[in-house]
Amino acid sequence: MKTGEEFVHYAIEVGAIEFIPRGRRLKSGRISPYFFNSGFFSSGHKLYDVGRLYADTILGMGSVEVIFGPAYKGIPLSVATAIVFWSDYNIDLGSAYNRKEVKDHAEGGIVVGDSMTGKKVIIVDEALTTHGSLADSVGIVGASGGNPVGCVI
Repeated sequence: MKTGEEFVHYAIEVGAIEFIPRGRRLKSGRISPYFFNSGFFSSGHKLYDVGRLYADTILGMGSVEVIFGPAYKGIPLSVATAIVFWSDYNIDLGSAYNRKEVKDHAEGGIVVGDSMTGKKVIIVDEALTTHGSLADSVGIVGASGGNPVGCVI
């Protein structure tokens, strides 16, 4: 899968894109005639396919060291993409994600996964409606010492 058009056809095929003639209210409050739900990428095969699309897109963006996926739906995307980089390109990128709440026991904190300190970080997420999640992600990456270099939605 290499093109956006192929991805859209695949997302429709697995049910991840739903068309709603009367529309559905999004988190932003906007009414949309379609809804994208990455939760339908719910098997190894489907996660590999979507991870491959993200990896193919990231390959053309330059040097990256960590893939960051914001909670919740960005988490499996960051993991699937890192796995594709290793399995298909022999490139061992880190994967990290945030918790919605700060953990105050065990290892603590809000970020799980690879250290982002001093590293180039790409953010992967499934949708962009209000830019809130993206702004939060950039803040988390920066606060963790990472350098956000791009975003793939």
